[in-house]
Amino acid sequence: MAEEINKYKEAELIIGSFAFLFIDGVCFLIDWTGIGLAISPVIQGFGTAAQTFWAWKKGDKTALKFSRQAIKYALNILPLLPTLTIVFLVQAFVHNNPKIAEAGGKLAGSAAGGGLAGPLGAKIGSVIGQYAGGSSLPQSLIKGATSVGEASRNLNIPKPK
Repeated sequence: MAEEINKYKEAELIIGSFAFLFIDGVCFLIDWTGIGLAISPVIQGFGTAAQTFWAWKKGDKTALKFSRQAIKYALNILPLLPTLTIVFLVQAFVHNNPKIAEAGGKLAGSAAGGGLAGPLGAKIGSVIGQYAGGSSLPQSLIKGATSVGEASRNLNIPKPK
């Protein structure tokens, strides 16, 4: 039952979405003027710090991981996109659905790392898998899979119709 208490509630999702969309809107206007890369990442950095603190207070143990922070702050450089809002909604989904996030993280990790040879591919796959929260799903389910399709068959994920 304690797991239910720490989930993002609907009201928190609505308030957070509007707050981060407001920040993204201000940054969009700043980016539109052409001086955005000097100012917008700084403003969005404060929003990213607020997201991280909020997730940490919700009990997200991986909120302070370097790989997650690097991805979130790197996304702030993209101009004219509502990156704070998108990252907040993805972070809330991953936090509220740990089983789906674990399976998705392992699939994304194997797919991203599978196409690149050597330790670089393995590292990229593990970073994506860690960001999605996929750290406790057994590797034996996707071991030897050469594609996302094979990995999904090993996980018994039904095909979309």
